[in-house]
Amino acid sequence: MQLKNPEQVEIDERLVALVADPINALPEDQRTVKGKVRSGEEIAKAIPDVVAFLAEVKLQESDGVLLDFFELNESGQLVMKDDCEEAYGLGENALQARMDQTRIVYTEDGQNKVMTGEEYFRVTKKDGAGRPVDMELSEVAKKIDPQSVLMIRGLPTLKWDGKKHTGEYARMNTGQLERSKITWTEDDSLDNSRARVAYWYGYVERVRSSVYFSRNRDVNLGSRGVLRVNLNFES
Repeated sequence: MQLKNPEQVEIDERLVALVADPINALPEDQRTVKGKVRSGEEIAKAIPDVVAFLAEVKLQESDGVLLDFFELNESGQLVMKDDCEEAYGLGENALQARMDQTRIVYTEDGQNKVMTGEEYFRVTKKDGAGRPVDMELSEVAKKIDPQSVLMIRGLPTLKWDGKKHTGEYARMNTGQLERSKITWTEDDSLDNSRARVAYWYGYVERVRSSVYFSRNRDVNLGSRGVLRVNLNFES
């Protein structure tokens, strides 16, 4: 296979297995980004900083979580998901899970910078045990230029419209995830006091979700994350 950007691939041969091969195996409708059918090589070339991307992949691996290609979304992002069959970080409430899963890689003054969830959010209220029960974006997070963001990790999105589920988690879990555990997800229609949990309901073979109070905790309730890479097709 002849790649269109051998300089980037030479940085780490895993780029082929992580990005090019799985994308090339998709039908055309799943490789269409911003109105054009893309090859895996084009997507690899559109990753704005391959070194930073592979560093994020390696970081997750060091924590025992592998990242797999998941999808190219309608926003022009390459999305990688956890390969874990069950949620981890069990016993966290929703805000702690959101904080732990959040990680922003962005550029400032020509340098790459990383902001963790603890820096990205400011906890405004805690419970008696010191766990967050309310939080907001920190002042430093508000100053990040959205155009400078290379990639962002966070909880997978999920919504319920009364008839069907939509969002990343609905597309992600087709029966292989959360068969015995439950995971927090990101539903931006809810305020900080509530959050959506999801799992695979084997009896009817579909994703099922409920809205919990964000402070809820359970030994079988954890989270998982997705890494969204903002693609640049102009360079």
